[in-house]
Amino acid sequence: MALQSLKDGTAKLKDKSGDLADGVKSLDSGAKKLSENITKLSKGASTLKTGISSLRAGTDKLSAGAGKLEKGIGSLKDGADKLSAGGDKLSSSLNTVSAEYSKINAGIITLVDKVSSLSG
Repeated sequence: MALQSLKDGTAKLKDKSGDLADGVKSLDSGAKKLSENITKLSKGASTLKTGISSLRAGTDKLSAGAGKLEKGIGSLKDGADKLSAGGDKLSSSLNTVSAEYSKINAGIITLVDKVSSLSG
């Protein structure tokens, strides 16, 4: 009877060994897929890290460019103010030249009148 029980137990183990082998194969397949996906995730993380670094560098360049642009706008405004002041000075100088020209013209007319009165 013990021998029969041992034979029965051995037969049951034999029947279940196929299920165990299938389970081990399934575990192995799942482990391989997990490993492949972890590798893909790692590559994706590396790509993300590179992208973030590029984004930071671009942001730094944009910030520096904005600073230069702001400085350039300030210089442009200063230049426009200087041009405006120069235009005011030019206008004032032209008014002075015009006033002096009027005086010269009046002097010439007076001179011509005096010369005319002497000769005539």
